[in-house]
Amino acid sequence: MSKKTQATKEASQQAKKIRKAVSENLVTLDENPSARSNPGELNQKIGKIDSDLDGLRKDLNSTNKGLMKNLAQLDEKDIDLRSKVTEAYQQLGALDDAYRSLAGKSASISKEIKAVSKRVNEVNQKSDENFDSLSEEYKSLVERVEELAAKSKKTTQDLNKSIKANTEAMQDLERNLLTEI
Repeated sequence: MSKKTQATKEASQQAKKIRKAVSENLVTLDENPSARSNPGELNQKIGKIDSDLDGLRKDLNSTNKGLMKNLAQLDEKDIDLRSKVTEAYQQLGALDDAYRSLAGKSASISKEIKAVSKRVNEVNQKSDENFDSLSEEYKSLVERVEELAAKSKKTTQDLNKSIKANTEAMQDLERNLLTEI
C-alpha cells in the first residue's frame, strides 16, 4: 500500500474515531449539584453554552472554508509533484488537528448541556414541591436547555458531515496526485 493511500486511510480512520467520540459523549455528571441554583445563574450558564456553540460553529465554518481554499490553491499551483504531496500532507495534519480540537469542544459543550439540563430539572422538581411561583421560570429554562440541546445536536451532525466531506476532498486530491505520478 502506498504511503499516500495509507495516510488517507489513517485520516479516514481518525475521522471515524472522532465521530464516534463525539456521538458517544459518555459523560459523568456531578451527583451533588448545588441545591441553591437560581434561574439567573442557570440562565447565565445557558447563555455561555449558547455562545460556545456559536463559536464552535464559526470555527467549523472557518475550518471548512480554509481547507477548500487551500485545496483549490494547491490544485492551481504550478509546482513539482513532491511539493504538492508535501503540502497535501501538511493540510491533512492541520485538518486532523482542527477536527480533534472541534470534536473536543463539541464533547465539552455536550457535557455542559447535560449537566445544566440535569440541574435545571432537579431544581424545577424541588421548586414544584416548595415554590409553585418559581416553576414558570424553570420551565422557561428547561425550554432553553432543550433548544440548546437541539442546536448542539445539529452542530455535531454538521461536524460529522464536514469530517466526511473533507475526508472525501482529501481522497480526491490524493487520487489526483496519484494520477499525476
